[in-house]
This record gives sequence, structure tokens and C-alpha cells, in this order.
Amino acid sequence: MAIKIENRSSIAVKELESQIQSAADVVPVEHWRNFSRIVVVDRIENPRLTKEQTVNLPVLYHPKMPGAGSAFGEIALAVLLPAEATWWRRRMAKAQLKAMIAQSVISIAAQHYIVTLQSRMKKKGPGVEKALREYVERYFVVWRDRQSGLRARLFRPLVPYLEKWQKSARRYQMEKARKKAAG
Repeated sequence: MAIKIENRSSIAVKELESQIQSAADVVPVEHWRNFSRIVVVDRIENPRLTKEQTVNLPVLYHPKMPGAGSAFGEIALAVLLPAEATWWRRRMAKAQLKAMIAQSVISIAAQHYIVTLQSRMKKKGPGVEKALREYVERYFVVWRDRQSGLRARLFRPLVPYLEKWQKSARRYQMEKARKKAAG
């Protein structure tokens, strides 16, 4: 599904529209129902939010309101590519920009899906945050697999073993911390 992309940012990013579209294509079309556009801005400015909230806010979802068109989302590029950071932080942000844009688009889709289309979920509480996180993780893995090259395809069969090893190492660390606290 083609989502309208409005670029109102003064920050130039190569192939921004295609990056956003490739991330949006990962999410099922049904989850984008009644969603109109993604607006790319320098910083998010919303009169309902305080200045402290909007300074480091990379994504803002605007649900459909009566009298105002359909739902849309905003992505702040100045937060994803900080200009006032150190040279190393700017270089790392630029290297991870495609992944951060994909996560931003998928998080907008997750908010839209959970707020408007998934009626069985309570709209407040810790369950929503967990559901959003799981949604973003699930579709980000799909996006990452579509973007991956030869090296990732070669290591894909090893991923379940690495995850199992990571889980056992985490369990060992928790057991060690529990024993240290008890004794």
C-alpha cells in the first residue's frame, strides 16, 4: 500500500521516501486502514505537549479526530540525526539511520493498529506498551531480513542457537545476582 509521504524537513536524506515506503510495506495493508500520511519534519511541534516532551520525541502519532481528516504520523529527523552531538555520535546515527527510520515507521503503524483497529486491548496501562514493543520487534525483524545481504543469510540458520545461548546466559546472570543478594 502506498502511503503519502510529506517531507517538510530541511535535513537532506538520500532516498528517504523509498526507505519509509520499504518499512511501510512490511506491515500488513489491513493495519494501515484509515491512515493517510507520514510527515517528516525537523522537530515535532505540538501545542498539546510541553517543550521538554517534544525535544527528544522522534515519532508522534495523531489518531483520527472528529472533524479533522484521517490519522497520520510525524517523524522528527533532527532527533534521529542530532547535529549538536559529538562527531562519533553523529557518525553512528548516520550509520543507523535506515534502521531508525524503519523502526519509527513501524512504531507509527503499531500505534495506529493498537489504538484504532485492535478493539480487544485496553487503551491504557502496561499491556499497551508491551504490545507495541512486541509489534515493532516482530515487523522490524521482517524488515531487517528483507534488507539483509549475503552475510546475514549465511548466519540466519545460527540465530536460534545464538538466541538460546543468550537466554541461558541471561538466566545464569539472574541466578548469580539472586544468590549474591541472598547470601
